[in-house]
Formats: sequence, structure tokens, C-alpha cells
Amino acid sequence: MNEYGPSPAAQVITAARKRAGLSVRAVARDAGISEGRWRQIEKGYQQVTTDVRAPVNAPAQTLARMANATAVPVAQLQAVGATEVAEALAEMREPIQMADGPMFGGSYDEPDYLRRVEGFLQELQYRLASVEATVEQMQNEREDGEEHDVRSPPNNQAAVSAADDYADDEDGPNSEAMPQTPAEATSPETLRRRRR
Repeated sequence: MNEYGPSPAAQVITAARKRAGLSVRAVARDAGISEGRWRQIEKGYQQVTTDVRAPVNAPAQTLARMANATAVPVAQLQAVGATEVAEALAEMREPIQMADGPMFGGSYDEPDYLRRVEGFLQELQYRLASVEATVEQMQNEREDGEEHDVRSPPNNQAAVSAADDYADDEDGPNSEAMPQTPAEATSPETLRRRRR
């Protein structure tokens, strides 16, 4: 008996359906295919006889409708190499570019409208999680780099020298005139006093 299995896209769709606790009947209805066809695509084969199985390869548009019904993110399909399905799904979910209108074309009366919105939100969450993981990795790498690159704090020798010279001035240090910070010690006014 030949062993056939589901495509990468079908595996992602099955995992999303089970994770969301959706029945095959409900999602098949939303995708506009029969329950039997959905099960065949999930398994990757159809049972012809007790000993014979035939492979089932669904077209990209069908898989995109299934992915939409289970709110699979486009990026997740791209990650498993299902590029054609991902593109078809992205077209299905393409938002209308209107500042004062709904994010998606259609109306709330359509059966798959809310599912499309939900899918779009899941797509955003998936991308946000990817960005956050990348940022965290970059921060960890930077922190690791800083631990190995320990440098001594900068030494403002000019400021220290100016303050020492001022303290040795014949007038002597005085709380009102003595510079309080390195910036004050190297200010033009302080340096003019030293030249006197």
C-alpha cells in the first residue's frame, strides 16, 4: 500500500483548525467545499479500496479558502514553502485602502467576513511575534557583545588638569569661584582666569 501524506499547507491548516477547536463540518462549509473533500485534503489521500489509496492534491485556491476558514496567517504558509497558497490567501484578505471605510470589502452579513477579519488579526499577531523575537535576539546579542567589550570610563584629562591648576592659583580655591564640574573647569572663562 502506497503511503501518501498531506502537503505542508494542509498540515498547517489542520494544525490551525485543531488548535482553534473547529469542526471539519463548520470549516468546510465556510470554505465552500464538502466535508469529505476537506478530510481527504487534510490526510493527503483518498481511500479508493481497502488496499488502494490515491493521492489528493488540492489547487492553491482551494487551500487558500481552507486557510482562510481556519484563520491561518499568510506568513505561516510562506514559512513552509506554500508560496502559491500564501499569495492566493493574501489576495483574499487584501484590505481596502480607505481611511474612513471598513478594513475589508464586503459586509458583516457575509458568512466569512468576520473570519477574514480574524485571519487578518492573526496574521498581524504572527508578524508581531516574529518582530519581537528578532528584537529580543538582537538585544541579547548586543548585551553579550557588551560583556566581552569592557572599556574603562573616559578620562577627561584636560578638565582634571584645569581644576588642579585653578586650585594651585595664588588666590587659592574658593567655593564661589572654583569650577564644580569638568565642563566648568574647561569653560572659556576658567581658562582666561588661568592665563592671568
